[in-house]
Amino acid sequence: MPETPTKKLTPLQNALLAMKKMRKKLDAYEKAKDEPIAIIGMGCRFPAGSDTPEKFWRLFEEGIDAVTEVPEERKAVRLWDDGELGDTERKGIKWASFIDHPDRFDALFFGISPREAAYMDPRQRVLLEVAWEALEDAGQVPERLVGSKTGVYIGMTTNDYQQCVISNRPEEMDFYAFTGLGDCFLSGRISYTLGLQGPSLCVATACSSSLVTVHLAVESLRRGESDMAIAGGINLILSPQLTFVFAGSDVAMAPDGRCKAFDSRANGIV
Repeated sequence: MPETPTKKLTPLQNALLAMKKMRKKLDAYEKAKDEPIAIIGMGCRFPAGSDTPEKFWRLFEEGIDAVTEVPEERKAVRLWDDGELGDTERKGIKWASFIDHPDRFDALFFGISPREAAYMDPRQRVLLEVAWEALEDAGQVPERLVGSKTGVYIGMTTNDYQQCVISNRPEEMDFYAFTGLGDCFLSGRISYTLGLQGPSLCVATACSSSLVTVHLAVESLRRGESDMAIAGGINLILSPQLTFVFAGSDVAMAPDGRCKAFDSRANGIV
């Protein structure tokens, strides 16, 4: 049976066909741009022993004040309050908010040797543990995520531990110090340890860092770069030199150790 010859389209018909294809692509893009995003799991470490989302919420429900004087175990931070600097430079460093035991870490659980763990920034350690908790809270089995398009977005600020190691143990630094102290490895440590194949990056935009990571994670999900994303941020007060760089400023630090956000009495940060 002879084949029916295909009718040749006119230039106008070709143009209309191309427009229909473009319309489909545009509709798909517009739909993805507003695609709802679900938060399926959470993990956290906050002051006042708030190591679960439920405990963190209790701070708000009960109006708990999580600001304290610098504890004894943070002696490196207390140096700035013990007469090593002038009175002007020591303003506002008596008060802060601290999480409990940032030095504790089950390295073997994550397959990390004690030698490597010694050079790991405590921020990496805390992030690994909290990321694992968030995945468990989401009902995800970390072992099943190996090779998945799971993105990791981490917000950060100062790198206190790097300064402590370089100042106190420069002669002992080796390759593990490179991977353990660099800011760029905060997200990479999670991706590498869990075998994740999605985007992995760190963000440093000061106080907005964590919010920016959530924004980037949402955009990644909507663009199809990630099927799931871990977003968060971390800051640890381990060294006075970096964290309290604003201590000498009457404008920056609240002398009474209270923020008083949105209040006419507000006189600085903590």
